[in-house]
Amino acid sequence: MTRFLKTKEKKYHGKALEAYNKALEIDPGLVSALNGRASAYKFVNRIHEALADWKNVLKIKPDFTDAYFNLGITYLQLKSHREALRYFRICEENFFNKLSRRDQTRLKNLLAEAGSGG
Repeated sequence: MTRFLKTKEKKYHGKALEAYNKALEIDPGLVSALNGRASAYKFVNRIHEALADWKNVLKIKPDFTDAYFNLGITYLQLKSHREALRYFRICEENFFNKLSRRDQTRLKNLLAEAGSGG
């Protein structure tokens, strides 16, 4: 995935998806692979598949804070501020003190953005 992000060559994106899918065949509950595959889907505008994978991450590991950020940011980009706010608030209420200072600041900013409706 890193190589795709650097070069934007589709072949690397395909290889990344293959690797994530292979990992998930071996271990369907591997949240790092689900999170990675969701990001890969989002990069090629397969938004519904990305959202589904991030939601599955949270079913398996409800304290995986990256998924809350990814869901919220994606919903913001879709102009679904209510949904974005929901995920940001869950993250804030349950995991705020476990976040790095940088992520705490980022979450506060995202909450404000989602709460303002744009």
